[in-house]
Amino acid sequence: MILFPPPAISGLGVSGGFQMELQDLGNIPLSELAQVAHEMVQAGNSQSDLRSLNTTFSNSFPQIYLNIDRTKVKALGIHLDRLLNTLQTYLGST
Repeated sequence: MILFPPPAISGLGVSGGFQMELQDLGNIPLSELAQVAHEMVQAGNSQSDLRSLNTTFSNSFPQIYLNIDRTKVKALGIHLDRLLNTLQTYLGST
């Protein structure tokens, strides 16, 4: 008998796993949402069947919302893809 391991799950590896998403339906402050996420991870890690739970959510990272006026961008003769690439370079990890 030949046994093959199951295929890797993207982002999780071959050990199995699951993903949960925490959704704010009450417009609570980010600090409270971060506390709830932290408590959920702690509660999950305290169970014997779960290990190495973590969260990528952090309320300490700055967030920027840009409302791009696409009509004005087009009127100025700027290609939207060039504008977005420039923003990605200056604000992102390009």
